Amino acid sequence: MSRRYEIDRRDLPRYGIKEAASYLNISYGTLNTWVRGRHYPTKRSGSKFFQPLIELPAPGFLSFFNLVEAHILLSTRKIHQVSLLAVREAIDYVATEFPSKHPLLSEEFLTDGKDLFVNKLEKIINV
Repeated sequence: MSRRYEIDRRDLPRYGIKEAASYLNISYGTLNTWVRGRHYPTKRSGSKFFQPLIELPAPGFLSFFNLVEAHILLSTRKIHQVSLLAVREAIDYVATEFPSKHPLLSEEFLTDGKDLFVNKLEKIINV
């Protein structure tokens, strides 16, 4: 009897970046930066690299989970006006303290419009 390995279909690469940007109604450039990163010029060091905020299952393709992560990121930035630096710090903290492939999905984030918080052990933690 062969053993069947279950794969969560929501984690499979399905959407090209252009297609996903269209679904989310954001620019291709913004989504591309969030999922691939980009080099940008600086006065002091010449160039730095913006690390991706969302990890893709395959180069250039988002999974359904990634699409939801991008939606959460978009609403955090546009509706709640949270800075990209605060978002990055929150994602890095959650990924380190509560390891997950999808840190934006694994925790419920709260915001005051400036910082992001997660509720753990009946405590609210500023991440």
